[in-house]
Amino acid sequence: MRHYLTLGLLSCMLFACQDDPKGADNYQAEPLPNTPETVIQQYQAYMDSNRFERAALLSTPEGKDMLNMLAQIMAGDPPDSTIIHTQILDMNCTTVVDTARCQCELKDEYEAYQSLFKLVRIEGQWLVDVPEENDIEMTEEEWQDEQPPANNQ
Repeated sequence: MRHYLTLGLLSCMLFACQDDPKGADNYQAEPLPNTPETVIQQYQAYMDSNRFERAALLSTPEGKDMLNMLAQIMAGDPPDSTIIHTQILDMNCTTVVDTARCQCELKDEYEAYQSLFKLVRIEGQWLVDVPEENDIEMTEEEWQDEQPPANNQ
C-alpha cells in the first residue's frame, strides 16, 4: 500500500511540473493579452521559443493550421537550433471594427526586417490570423478604404 501512495505522489508531482500540459487549447494559466499590440508581443515570444501550442491560444483557426504545419516542419530540427529571440523595434497598428493590421519592424540575431500581422477580434478576443496575399501588398490607405465604416454606437 505504501508503494501505491508513493507512486501516486510521484505521478502528481510529474504532472504538476509539466511545462506544456496536453490540451493547451483548454489550459490558461493566466488571462490572455487582449490588445493587438500585447497579443503580437506574446505570440512572437511563443513563436521564438517554439511553443506553438501556446501560440495557438492566440490564433484564429487558420492560424492554428499554419502553426501545426510549422511545428511539423521544425520537429526534425534540434530544439536549440530553432529558438531565437526577436525584438519588436516598432509597431504601428491600425484597427477598423474587428480587424487590426499591424506593421512591425522586427530584429532577431540575424537581421532586421518588416513583418505584417493581421488580427481578428473573435468573441471579444484579439487573435492572430494568416494575412492574405492582397493584405500584404495593400498600402495602409487602401486597407482602411476597403474596410466597412465603423459602427459608432
